[in-house]
Formats: sequence, structure tokens, C-alpha cells
Amino acid sequence: MTMEEMKNQLNNLVSGEQSEVVVEKEDFMVFLKLWNEHPEKNSIVGIAELGGKVIYRYKNEEIPT
Repeated sequence: MTMEEMKNQLNNLVSGEQSEVVVEKEDFMVFLKLWNEHPEKNSIVGIAELGGKVIYRYKNEEIPT
């Protein structure tokens, strides 16, 4: 996956257009660079699976009023 494709998926995840982003082992370093630069990185949570695949989901925590 290209960096541009990964960036689009990451932005779609944060905007709610996508429920998850699946990152394969060979794409992890590209994703890691984009994730580290993203302002919402603390809300993007990954769950590792066997074989190096990681599934990322956006965790939107609203502050109760």
C-alpha cells in the first residue's frame, strides 16, 4: 500500500467513514510514520493479530458534561 493510500485510510478512520484500518506486516513502517505525525494518534488504537497484521480502530472519547 502506498503512503497516500494509507494516509487516506487513516483520515477516513478518524472521520468515521471507515470503522477500521487493517495494516499488514509489510506496510507497518509506512503506517507507523503516518500515525506518529497524526494529531489524533492517541485515539487510534491497534490490536495485533498473528502473522504481523494489526487492526486499528478510532477510539473517540467524549468528555462528560
